[in-house]
Amino acid sequence: MYNPFSLLNAFKRKEFGSYWFETGPPTYLVELLKRHHYNLERMAHTATSKQALNGIDWESPDLIPMLYLNGYLTIKEYDEEFGIYHLSFPNKEVKEDFTRIPQKE
Repeated sequence: MYNPFSLLNAFKRKEFGSYWFETGPPTYLVELLKRHHYNLERMAHTATSKQALNGIDWESPDLIPMLYLNGYLTIKEYDEEFGIYHLSFPNKEVKEDFTRIPQKE
């Protein structure tokens, strides 16, 4: 997975960099992170079901499906026997930006 914004910035500046969050972090997700004290390292290696990924309850949102649907987590592996998806950050840039969020705010 790649972020077109990051790719265009790398070409424009003629250097690789962390451009994923340059336009600003996903504010709603950052607020959920703070409110529920999510452990980002645990989230980077989480397992979940198809139902959990497809069901977002806007009254009481779970951050995992939100991060997945917004591209901040991706499926790394699927356990067919148990119907479980193993999720992680799609790349190093996203992981680094997410681990810095609490420090930025």
